[in-house]
Amino acid sequence: TIALNDNGIAIDDVTLTSSALTAGGDATLKGDVISFNVAGDITDLRALLPQAEGDASFRIEADGPIAALPLKLRLEAENTVMAGKKLTRLVVDATATADPAKPTAKLTAKGEIDGKGIDASAEMVTEQGRIAIPAITANVGRNTITGAIRLSASTLPTGKLSFDLPDISLLAALGGQVADGQLKGSMDLIEAEGKISAAIKADGKGVTARGIRIGAPEIDLKIPDLLTGHVSGTIRAADIVSGTNRLANLDARFMRSGATTDFDVKGSYDGAPLAVSGALEIKPGGMAVTLKQFSASPRKIPVKLSAPVTINTGSGGAEIRGMRIAAGKGSITVDGVAGDKLDLKIKVAALPASLANTFASGLDASGTISADATVTGSSASPAVDFDVNWQNALTSQIRAAGLSALTVNAKGKLQGSRLSIDTNVRGGGGLTLNANGSVDAGSQALNLSVKGQLPFAAVASQLAAQ
Repeated sequence: TIALNDNGIAIDDVTLTSSALTAGGDATLKGDVISFNVAGDITDLRALLPQAEGDASFRIEADGPIAALPLKLRLEAENTVMAGKKLTRLVVDATATADPAKPTAKLTAKGEIDGKGIDASAEMVTEQGRIAIPAITANVGRNTITGAIRLSASTLPTGKLSFDLPDISLLAALGGQVADGQLKGSMDLIEAEGKISAAIKADGKGVTARGIRIGAPEIDLKIPDLLTGHVSGTIRAADIVSGTNRLANLDARFMRSGATTDFDVKGSYDGAPLAVSGALEIKPGGMAVTLKQFSASPRKIPVKLSAPVTINTGSGGAEIRGMRIAAGKGSITVDGVAGDKLDLKIKVAALPASLANTFASGLDASGTISADATVTGSSASPAVDFDVNWQNALTSQIRAAGLSALTVNAKGKLQGSRLSIDTNVRGGGGLTLNANGSVDAGSQALNLSVKGQLPFAAVASQLAAQ
């Protein structure tokens, strides 16, 4: 209910209900003094964090002049699960005074995650007209984060944060993420001549997250102006592993020269040297990335950038002109624009099919692939026209069927979720196969016509096995 009188406005018994939240409260306004009290429950934490399970309660209170309103907030979670780890007895308290001339705030958090204690605090004060957080501390299990941040006369943050994280999994779980590893380091923020610079140093045994493991990382970076993103320094790692792919002995160096940042990356991939070098330049309205060198030998097939190429990015997307990569005796050429609107031409000539084995374990593909493709439309609804020819095509499945090498020709178009295709397959012993029609992944509609001849030898081994 809402009541208006000579003393002000009163709002009583306001309720809010949704699938994930219930809340209720009241408020009054008398002159320049406001008072309100809102309490409720988050009944399904998954609505906020997909990796969270359980519920939490909260209360928000305020009582005082609008010009310097004091606020109180409490969040409690008694028995929840965050990314597979139990979060118990969590209590977060925050108080603040919303005074534009002298704002203050204080935050504390206590509880347990996976049976390990949580104890964090930070307080914001105003010193000589400037906002400062003189002490930041967070202890989560054996993990510690400490530091202090102040705003300079130019209202830029300065200070230092130090972290020692022997068990990253606990901090990741608090954010609803799954990660593991150990990392230690610091970040210094320095203001000079109206610019904010950063120095970041970190090292550790390793970090694993989202299926990627980084072993023994060493980071030593200097960023002279955070707003421009120029970087100098080094990033090293014993290895970076994703699935069956492994980049070993990573050594990435960044060197700033004026408005340009040169980069030089070396390592070992698939047991052979990998090298990437180039430059990044920030320009009005975009960025230019020049690749001067790229070379690697996955599956012992030499892959190399044929000539330096510059990729310009801006509001229209990334513009690529004449990028050619040699792979074995074949090549891949890319030309066009990729952004909200697409206009790309891709040409593949005599590409070793065995390169696909790097990304698909157990495929064991061989032969050579040539193709032409054009990509148009928008990034939200791309259209791909393609014409593919695969000579001497073999995979582990083809070999298991007892078939000899095939010749595969496929033409078609991918528009949204709908694939239209016309395929012709030829093989030894009189094997022929023609398939044409369409497949819609969205509606799961299948409209294909398949005709051909299958020699008895192609099924003899399967029949004999039964």
